[in-house]
Amino acid sequence: MEAEGVEYSEQDQPDPTLVFSGPEHGQYFQKISEATENDKHLYYRSPSTVERDLKEGRFLLAFKGERLAGWIELSPIWGKWWGLFSFYVEPDYQRRGIGTKLLKQATLEHKDEIIYAATYSPGVDKKFESLGYKRTSLSDLPGPLLVNLVRKRLLNRGIVHNLSRLGEPIKYFVYGQNQTPRS
Repeated sequence: MEAEGVEYSEQDQPDPTLVFSGPEHGQYFQKISEATENDKHLYYRSPSTVERDLKEGRFLLAFKGERLAGWIELSPIWGKWWGLFSFYVEPDYQRRGIGTKLLKQATLEHKDEIIYAATYSPGVDKKFESLGYKRTSLSDLPGPLLVNLVRKRLLNRGIVHNLSRLGEPIKYFVYGQNQTPRS
């Protein structure tokens, strides 16, 4: 990539390209599923689930050149509630603002909805809070939302894999309707 005569290596490009997934991104399903299986801070997503959700446009993908550098997956849960179920930046690209850019863009795209997020990952909670997400507890969430979370997320083929992570401290967040992410 060139910008006014300056050449950048793929890794040093100033900004990632963000795109919503579609059928043309189907080749990334295995990579995303493997990341969710291998990273203990991610909720496991089966290859077939990731492939379906990629085709349905549920992922916001970040590319550095031709390389997939990170992603966020948002899916409807109940009513105006959406769940942020996968938020990942490749280790080679961490601490370069890609995660912040992904989270800000995903939040802006869903400004008329309420976003629910849970994380096992240390440090991600600070990222959520810095962008205006509010820490919450499961007992503060609406009952129908919880029922749909259990139905959609826990009762799938990845249940054994995900139950093995129950000892991890989980932090819950909500981003409310009509908020603007902090800069």
